[in-house]
Formats: sequence, structure tokens, C-alpha cells
Amino acid sequence: MIPVFRPSIRRREMDAVLSCLVSDKLTDGPVGRDFLRDLTAYLELDAGILLREFERAVGLALEVLELEPGSSVLVSPLTSVLVRQIIEDHGFQALIADVDPDSMTYDLEVVKELAAKNSCSAIYVDAPFGFLPDMDRLKELEIPMIEDITSAFGAYTGESRCGSYGEIVLLRMEAQDILTVAGGTAILSSRKKYSLRMKKLIEQWPSSRYLTDMNSSLGSAQLRDQEYFFLKRQEMYRLFINAIRKGRHTAPVQKGESEQVFHSFPVFVKGGIREIQSYARKKGVLTRQAFSDSIITHCEIQNGDFQGARQIYRRCLLFPLYPMLSKSEVEIINKVLSTLP
Repeated sequence: MIPVFRPSIRRREMDAVLSCLVSDKLTDGPVGRDFLRDLTAYLELDAGILLREFERAVGLALEVLELEPGSSVLVSPLTSVLVRQIIEDHGFQALIADVDPDSMTYDLEVVKELAAKNSCSAIYVDAPFGFLPDMDRLKELEIPMIEDITSAFGAYTGESRCGSYGEIVLLRMEAQDILTVAGGTAILSSRKKYSLRMKKLIEQWPSSRYLTDMNSSLGSAQLRDQEYFFLKRQEMYRLFINAIRKGRHTAPVQKGESEQVFHSFPVFVKGGIREIQSYARKKGVLTRQAFSDSIITHCEIQNGDFQGARQIYRRCLLFPLYPMLSKSEVEIINKVLSTLP
């Protein structure tokens, strides 16, 4: 069976981790500092830290912004329910803004309306499976932004790289993510004042909260190979989008002039999702319903609201798309997509 996700780990990455193991550099140290320096330079940001836990990184991002207690933070209903929980656990209100049903990203008119009515103090912006919102228009709202580039690492919105818009930038690096360190998150700041706040907040933190050199060695090797991985993902996407167009199903649309990075291959299914999953499995391809961990899935929201998100959740199915797919696996997925019932 071809899995939905598979980490992009080649011999080079394995050798980097092995070298770190041999040197006994298993805690946070010089390898992590080098990785953070290279990552910060790649994204052209001011500074940052590498943490073991995504949850802690989201919480720290909120603290760095120094929001007033009870402040509203805009978030998409397709964002992980974990993010909403962290926002509320920190004493803030998660204000949910619906999404465009074609692109899966924020409906900008809804965002503008909510921002005007509720005096929002921050906005959490991510890129569902690599599909990018209109970052320039979001930035025009002048609301402090936490920009989660986990599924958009390396992408561009016009001439600007993703990661250049947020006051605080998050990059999760789990096994299924574009850049993986086998578990961990980078939190980076755009300006010196946020870097100084972050530094002060973590002064008393124990070393156990930081990413180990072993994980960082994998990240450094991955970072050097990202351009190759991007090209592989683009090649596969072109094949798969042509295949899906042969049938009755569709794919999300990237709006504007953004150059996205394809995290996986989402399909908007017409008909029953289980029927499609069963067909793909019989052909040796595993799929997964998208947004199974999202706010729209796990939280009670008033009936009739967030129709864009509900529509997407009911019909969006993920197919495999990642650099470690072999030529024969790509051919199998391509054939399945072109013959879906």
C-alpha cells in the first residue's frame, strides 16, 4: 500500500543523524544553533528558537505578542482544534472566520467584517496543504499575525517568500511535514523587539524543552535538499492535476499569483468519500479525509454557520504526494486519479 504521507529521508539525512549520534551530541547544542542560523537566514527573519513541542511554540507566540487578557484571535475553522485550545487556555477568545470553498483559505470579506466588528488583536494564518491565502490583503488589515508556514515552507506569494508576513512565524517539523526533524517546531520573529521579548520569556526554561542536536542534524540536511524536494513535488502535482481533470472530481484552486509548495494532493470528491477510498485502496493507494483534526470537526459551532469550511470537510480527500514516491508509485496514483468512479 502507498501511504498518504512518508517522510523525505534519504541516505544523506541518515548519515547526518548517524554522525551526530557518533559524536554524542544528543541534547541542544552547536548543531541546533547552526540549523537555526541557516533556517533564519533562509527565511530572512531576525531570530528564533527550536522547540520540541508545537503546542509550546503556539503558546509562546501568543505570549510574545503581549495581547491583553480576553483578546480575540482570528482563526480558520480548518485549523487544528489544538490551536483553538491553546488560544483559549491562554485566556484569549478564538474568533472563527470562514474560508473560501474553492481555495480552502480565509474568505477575506468575512475576515474584514469580523475584524471591524470585534477589534481583533491577532490573526493565526496557515496554508491548508500548501494553498496560500492572499497574504498582502491580510497584511493590509494591520492585525498582528502569527504565520504558520508548516505546509507552505519555500512557497512565494508574488515576490515575497512565505514567512515574511507574520510578526511571529511558526514552522512545525513533524514526520508528515515538508521539512522534518522527526518532531519539533521552529518559532521565529520578524523584528528585534519580538526577538527580545522571546528571549526574556524563555530565560528560565529547562534544556529539555529545546530541540536536540540529533533532530537538528536531520533538519540541516533536509534544508539543503529543499529545492530538489520542491521540484519533485511540482512535477507530481502537474501529473496528478491533469489526471483528476479527466474525471468528474476537482481539486482546490490556488488564487492570485502565488507559487505554492504542494504538501499533498487534496481532491474535492463528488459523491461518497468512502466509495472513493475503497476504490483507491483496492488499487493499492491509501487516502485520508482532510481536516479530521480541525476546529470544524471537533467543536460545536452554530448550525448553518461556516458553510465554506463544512463543504470542504465533507468532500476533501487527501492522496499521496511527496518526494519519496517511486516512479512506479507515481504511475499507480496517476492512474487511480484518472479513473476514480
